[in-house]
Amino acid sequence: MGGLVGIVGYFIRRNLIESDEFLRSFSKAKFPLFTIVYKRKAACFLCFSVGALIGGCFYIDFGFLNIYLSRYCHLSPGDALKLNLCSTLSFIIASPLYGILYDRIKPSLFLRNMSYGLFFGTIPVFLLLLSGILFLFILGGVALGLCRASISTVGFVVMQNLFPVKEGYSGICFFYCLGIALCGGIAPILYMDAIEIYKESLFFPAYCLMCLVSLFYGALKINNITELAKIKKEKVFLEKIKKAG
Repeated sequence: MGGLVGIVGYFIRRNLIESDEFLRSFSKAKFPLFTIVYKRKAACFLCFSVGALIGGCFYIDFGFLNIYLSRYCHLSPGDALKLNLCSTLSFIIASPLYGILYDRIKPSLFLRNMSYGLFFGTIPVFLLLLSGILFLFILGGVALGLCRASISTVGFVVMQNLFPVKEGYSGICFFYCLGIALCGGIAPILYMDAIEIYKESLFFPAYCLMCLVSLFYGALKINNITELAKIKKEKVFLEKIKKAG
């Protein structure tokens, strides 16, 4: 089914009219990845952190939660799938609402509050999942879906605004996919080994997710500082030109 959607998406994309902004900026000139990294280190790091956080949230919700609930929370596989369905439905419903909210308020304020919510909300979510009560299980699954939607909805908008049109493909695709692969793809294996082999706490996935949130928040701060420094440098340069003129 995913392949069929991909084919439909290909034909839709082939017939879309590009925006005026894209057409004005379009160029066939190639921008090597190392050049982009050299010019925009902070933006590349932020793209990596977005991919890492989206991957971590996604694979906890889909690749790990069913096993986690069945093996450690003593939930039947059928009930675990129902909880996963509740999480998915909350994700679907919340995604457009987060998008509307992101457009209505200042993006930096939204991202800051989202980071706080994810960081301080992760442990309570896992407390609900480990409660042993079906209603609280479902509530925890819904909350996990809301957490995943908060970053998945706006993450791509954040990345698109980091690079000029000419550099977007290389800058976004490489570092986003690197974050997904390193921090998302290996997440279920890491969690299972930590719990089964090294006898870590059942909260180990929550701790890892909190680390990914901290990584994203730190990258966001670094990028903001870099952008402010760049703006300040440009202002100083313009002032010098005015004085010279």
